[in-house]
Amino acid sequence: MFGSRVDDDARGGDIDLLVEVGEPMQADDLVLRRGAFVASLYRLMGERRIDVVVASPGVSAPSYIVESARRSAIELVQM
Repeated sequence: MFGSRVDDDARGGDIDLLVEVGEPMQADDLVLRRGAFVASLYRLMGERRIDVVVASPGVSAPSYIVESARRSAIELVQM
């Protein structure tokens, strides 16, 4: 989890999650799996504002948001 929910000085709004997959995946598969994951979260938690960023190895350069999330994130689970 990263963003305002992990900053004691910020007012937590949406839930920002960084999911790092262990093996390279095709972009279309990442999109499908991200959608299924978010749908599962909605079923479990209700319709809250949830942003999910997925990082996959093999991407030439991680995006700014991934790098920023990695610096500030609190790990919730490791599988």
